[in-house]
Amino acid sequence: MIAAKPGLAGPNFKYYVRSIDVTHDAGVAVVAKTDFFGCDFVEYLSVNKIDGKWKITNKTYTCTSLTPKPLKIGYWKIRGLIAPVRYILEYLGVPYEEV
Repeated sequence: MIAAKPGLAGPNFKYYVRSIDVTHDAGVAVVAKTDFFGCDFVEYLSVNKIDGKWKITNKTYTCTSLTPKPLKIGYWKIRGLIAPVRYILEYLGVPYEEV
């Protein structure tokens, strides 16, 4: 999806593989991403060789940027209620701005 629409992730989105460690049919890959929806991330991907193909079997990640950009919420030409989303964001302490 990101390859088809590179601006979707962020104007300066980049990623690189920091490390790969493989033993037999199991491994771990560490991927760093910058400007992915306004944040920088490090992903830890567990991979396994299943039926001769490498597949991601588990993913965990952490946001490494100090100040993530606020989430943008608002109404568009669709019917929807934004109040429940606002309540959840306020409860979780997630920064957001209305557009």
